[in-house]
Amino acid sequence: KDWTLPLGGALVGYLTNWAAVKLIFEPTEPICIGPFVFQSLFGKRQPEVSAEFSEFLAERVLTSPRILDDIASGSLKQNFEAIVRNEVPGFVPDVVVQAAVEAVRRTASEGRQHPVHVYVDKHLGLEEMLNTRLCALSAVEFDDLLHPVFKEDEFTLIVAGGVLGAGAGALQMAAGWIDPLVHHKAA
Repeated sequence: KDWTLPLGGALVGYLTNWAAVKLIFEPTEPICIGPFVFQSLFGKRQPEVSAEFSEFLAERVLTSPRILDDIASGSLKQNFEAIVRNEVPGFVPDVVVQAAVEAVRRTASEGRQHPVHVYVDKHLGLEEMLNTRLCALSAVEFDDLLHPVFKEDEFTLIVAGGVLGAGAGALQMAAGWIDPLVHHKAA
């Protein structure tokens, strides 16, 4: 029956993608079966994934401009302003304190080459700190941190495998790539 090619392709594509997604995250802890050790791909590569994830976060998410902007203009900006006011001697007028706070806001909008950002990025050492802490996580903690990032798209990836498999089967059916023994017996 010709319809078996698209159905079989859908089944193979779905199961292949399902298995691939499961192998990325499961089993979280290493399991030894005889001489073989089974562990999730993320778990096996925790040091490499930690380094890449740390670099990504430090370069694109936890940058000096973003941190300063969040401190000076974010939801807790009143706390920042209060800290500045408390640290500046009382005889300094509020207008000067507000000018200092505004200077931090303006600095946040400067490019990453600004000396303040270069200094903050260098002395915070976020990439190294993140990498050290990610590598120190247990396999379960590491999975709990990363898996939610991908969880939303897992179903889509699995279904896409089924759709692509069905498409490949339909192309085979349309091209006439059916078991030659079936055609030979019919003739």
